[in-house]
Amino acid sequence: MRVAAQTSKPDVPAIAKSVLSADPTALLDGLQTPMRNRALPEGFSDAEYRDITGASTPEAGVDTSKECLYDASGLSGTNGAVGYNVVGDAAALNAAYVCASINYVVFDEKALGDTPLEDFKSGIQQGLERSSGEGTPDAQGGIGKLVDTRVAGEDAVLLTYTLESDGTSVVVQTLAIPVGDVFVISLVTIADTTQVDARAARTYANELAVAAIDHLGTVADGAQ
Repeated sequence: MRVAAQTSKPDVPAIAKSVLSADPTALLDGLQTPMRNRALPEGFSDAEYRDITGASTPEAGVDTSKECLYDASGLSGTNGAVGYNVVGDAAALNAAYVCASINYVVFDEKALGDTPLEDFKSGIQQGLERSSGEGTPDAQGGIGKLVDTRVAGEDAVLLTYTLESDGTSVVVQTLAIPVGDVFVISLVTIADTTQVDARAARTYANELAVAAIDHLGTVADGAQ
């Protein structure tokens, strides 16, 4: 049975300061190199770079929905966006199917308001209201729920989609936290023929977000 990772909590304010002072182009270039396996939580490996700035382009090898990547094409005021498709070991994570990603959306600092997390949350909420809770990224009939949470001691937002269909239980957890002018977004999808534990999926999303913040700090320090 998998044991939750006991990782040190990253210093988010210090990393945010480094991000804000980094050269945006150098930061985006640096983020194109994912972290190594030892920097990922147990059960996850082989982070692979994907460009998520534009809309999904399967013909170019990027399909955000199938790879559980965050589609940043609808966001304005960004300098670019980087995603990592991360392999989840279904056996280690006690599920029949796992799909996961780490995503970085780099905003133009001038485009961010005084309350970036609230603005981001508002955009998600509007999307939920338009869909009336009638779908997940890949299926109809799901239910979406948006709540405030904390990651590494800092404010974050968690979007949970749940779906029960034809004997399959699906949970999609999307966790977002602003770090300077970068939004760090982890996304985990778990499916099984038995009831999926949403709390476990949330734990995995949180662990991936912490690893993503640590990696962002390393890249930002090298982009000064």
